[in-house]
Formats: sequence, C-alpha cells, structure tokens
Amino acid sequence: MNFFKIIIAILIFGAAFLLGALYMKPPSLSLIEQVKKNVNDVLAYPQAAEFKNIEYHFSKYTSDNGKVGYVCGEVFRYKGDKPDGFKRFIIKAYTNDNGRSDISIPFVEGGHEILLPTQVNQIWDEKCSTPASPIE
Repeated sequence: MNFFKIIIAILIFGAAFLLGALYMKPPSLSLIEQVKKNVNDVLAYPQAAEFKNIEYHFSKYTSDNGKVGYVCGEVFRYKGDKPDGFKRFIIKAYTNDNGRSDISIPFVEGGHEILLPTQVNQIWDEKCSTPASPIE
C-alpha cells in the first residue's frame, strides 16, 4: 500500500513541476546578460570572470527579418589554477522583433586547443573587426 502512495506522490510532484515549467515565464535577460551567462558556463572559475570591450557586430538579416550578428569581447579567465589574463570570445547571436534571441556556444580564445592562433585571429578579424552596431 505504501508503494502506491509513493508512486502517486511522485506523479503529483512530477505533474506540478511540468505545469509550473509551462506557466512560469523565465525572466528575460538582455543579449549581453545571456552572452555573459553562456561564457561563464564554459569557464573553469566563472565567479572570477571579468568582462570588457563587449560589442555587437551585425552580420545579416534572415528570411524572417531576424538579425544575425556576433557578440565579441574579452573575459578574464583562469586556466588550471592560474590566472590566464583577458582572452577574446565570440558568440553568434540571432534576434528578432518578437523578443526571441538565440545564441551559440561561446568560443573563448585559448579554450579550444583545436584552433591555431592564426585561425583565432582570422575568425576575430572576419567577425569582430567591423564597426560595432547598437544592441537592440
């Protein structure tokens, strides 16, 4: 009998969680706050992160009149247990007039050993060297 009570309680809590998730609207963050949160997620010590020179660089309009651009900046990070200084980061971002915004997984300089420094410089020059655009 206790087994059935436990199963019923689990089902009730599960249903409450799902209904709460459906009706709770997450707080909307600005594009910059979303970017900072995403970059922090890939850092070894996110509590020590410090950001500077964050800029949005418009790239193109999409077929649904959304905007694609790149958010570029610098973040102070640690590598292992040692300070590694300010490193560049790039995130591709999509926004539209309905308030939707999607961002890619961040690329942090020196965080991916699969790219050579010349490749990092090439990506930075292509995506982040255009004049900065206002973030809307």
